[in-house]
Amino acid sequence: MGFIERRNGKYRARYRDPLGNQRCRTFTRKADAERFVREMEVDVERFEVSEEVTRVGLAISSPSPLV
Repeated sequence: MGFIERRNGKYRARYRDPLGNQRCRTFTRKADAERFVREMEVDVERFEVSEEVTRVGLAISSPSPLV
């Protein structure tokens, strides 16, 4: 689950990536920060890797289908 905090007049969106590491990004509008956190939470639930995680060189694969 992510959360929003206000720092120095900007909004910091914090969330956990699929590997459990805490990530953050700052926005000038609270609505943008909230939307970002919602999108990241959906990506984690779907096992999708965000652009930021990929840039660091980390990747996970989605579970294989049951046979």
